[in-house]
Amino acid sequence: MAEGRVVDTLAAIDRDAWDALFPGETERYDYLAAVEAAGLDGFAWRYVLVEEDGRLLAAAPAFITRYALETTVEGATRSVLRALGCIAPGLVSLRMACLGSPCTETAQIGLAEHKRGSADRQLLMRTLLATFDAAARADRCSLSSIKDLPALEVGAWGASLAHAGYHSVTGLPSAELEIDFPDIETYLSRLSPATRKDMRRKLRAAGNVRIEIRRNLDGLEDQVLALYAETRARGDLQFETLTADYFTGVLERMGERAACVLYFVEDRLLAANLVLLDNGILLDKFFCMSAQGRDHNLYFLSWFTNVQLCLDRGLRGYRSGQAAYVNKVRLGSRLTPVTMYFRHRNPFVDGVLRALAPLLAPDAPDATLPKPSDPPPVPATFRSRWARRLLFLALPLLGLAYQVTAMETARAMTGVPFGAGWLLTALRLPWAQALVALEILAFAVWMVVLSEVKLSEAFPLSALSYVLVVAASWTFFHEPASLLQVLGGAAIMAGVWLIGRSSEPSSEEPAR
Repeated sequence: MAEGRVVDTLAAIDRDAWDALFPGETERYDYLAAVEAAGLDGFAWRYVLVEEDGRLLAAAPAFITRYALETTVEGATRSVLRALGCIAPGLVSLRMACLGSPCTETAQIGLAEHKRGSADRQLLMRTLLATFDAAARADRCSLSSIKDLPALEVGAWGASLAHAGYHSVTGLPSAELEIDFPDIETYLSRLSPATRKDMRRKLRAAGNVRIEIRRNLDGLEDQVLALYAETRARGDLQFETLTADYFTGVLERMGERAACVLYFVEDRLLAANLVLLDNGILLDKFFCMSAQGRDHNLYFLSWFTNVQLCLDRGLRGYRSGQAAYVNKVRLGSRLTPVTMYFRHRNPFVDGVLRALAPLLAPDAPDATLPKPSDPPPVPATFRSRWARRLLFLALPLLGLAYQVTAMETARAMTGVPFGAGWLLTALRLPWAQALVALEILAFAVWMVVLSEVKLSEAFPLSALSYVLVVAASWTFFHEPASLLQVLGGAAIMAGVWLIGRSSEPSSEEPAR
């Protein structure tokens, strides 16, 4: 009978047995061992195993950390969450156990070869999940998650994850360029004319750049780490913070399967690119660049250097990871969707997080869109597509829920004498707690909407929402509508009508 267990070091697992479960992976045992030894602050490592009679049948890396809900969002939503974190850190920073690794491109869930197509597949997955969840409880983790499950794996594992109570949310897709051309000239010929011309100009301008491909960073560790820190400081979505031991450890442990491409101008190191080369794939792990590197087009020079490495080594694909999608699609990459899963141990919090999940998820471009023409449009994000509908639908529902919780709170507080203990008594009531949560949720909805919609556009929708709330209160709760509310509602509707008329396009020909 298959049984599960969790260990806290990869050294407790046989290297060949682990790699046998992940035959197509580039980030296998040696890479994960380098990550474990890198000393990343704030992370504890776990490895979930399913065994039978001493044989490894299934496995997955995992980690434990404190996860800030602001990690994957930007703009006003991040500001709101940071402000809440200053007041009540426990609301927006959760102890999390996660299947996957903060330093791998996607989640890795491996199966023994003779189990991959058998009826035991789902049973092994459920055993692995149950083992992981039990370990998460033992580690006092309130949030459990699976990081970036590739689209091809969702069909295989999605049913087991749903059965275990996990909810899905779209993650940032991964970009990959198929190397199905014999040389750079053929590759360039496949790009749009404008892009091809732009790339030739950029490559000519980078003629004074010296490129070195190295298997170690002897004497350059501090410079590379400084480039990484500068690059990280310019980014918005940040999770782990890498160390010098990460870069040197990956190169040392992976040998010929890893390299660091260095870019110098007049003996000054301006960029470094850590890449893995294994299983027919070049995996671009981290491109670190000084701000001065832009003057020499080092991002695009590194792209074509990596493409040439693929050609020289006979590799079939160049995976460039997440972010900077416009340039990657422009240069011929396709986007592969990934899905994240999560579950909170508290049913109420789990429901709230499930409702907020689309707002807290990263702004992922639609990976199913066809390759755009040049210049490529920026793909619409979830929030920009749903902001208006969210405002129009969410505010009336939140308003009604607020009224219900307010009435129930008032009913429960009937007869409680007003004094020093009145507020403490109210805050212990589940209805009052829900009331506060709804206030916070309404504020968060507004902040998210205003980060995507102009205030002049949001006002008519919010005004209509107010009218709906008054009408629903009169219909469902038999609350009397005052003359002032009726007149105010009529004025709001008239104002919305006038705004709509003023926004209609003019039929006159614009001045030249």
